[in-house]
Amino acid sequence: MMTKDELLAELRASRNQLEAALEGLEPEDFVVAGVMDSWTLKDLLAHLNRWEGECVTMLFDLLQGRKPSRASVQGMDRVDQLNATWHEQDSLRALPLVLGDFRGLRKQTLRRVEQFSQDDLTEVGRYQHLGEDPLWRWIAVDTYEHEQEHLAAIQAWRDQRLG
Repeated sequence: MMTKDELLAELRASRNQLEAALEGLEPEDFVVAGVMDSWTLKDLLAHLNRWEGECVTMLFDLLQGRKPSRASVQGMDRVDQLNATWHEQDSLRALPLVLGDFRGLRKQTLRRVEQFSQDDLTEVGRYQHLGEDPLWRWIAVDTYEHEQEHLAAIQAWRDQRLG
């Protein structure tokens, strides 16, 4: 179980770690392949943006009393297909737009989480469309846990790139 304050702290701490890993990089660094297979840092940030965008949309839907239209509830084979589709779509997206989304989405996530009560976030079964997991778990998976999943690769690439 995670409290609302703990969730907000995790969201902030994870983003601070990721921002620190990006610090000092030049724009050209963001478009060099090899951060994760053939993906660039820009690609990876766009990937994180897509999933956090899914989270923001889900939170908005829940606040409006609507069934979430989350892509990730489709199953892992669908997730892999979505990742590939989104990667292709985002590959031509300009770096300033990707970075703007990266920073803006976390602000939206924090703002949306603030709108939920402790019970909204932690009560199992409160939102029937989310199955047996409490809302905070869905948020964690698409935000700070996802960032942590990719942080080591980003840091290793950065260390190699900057020597």
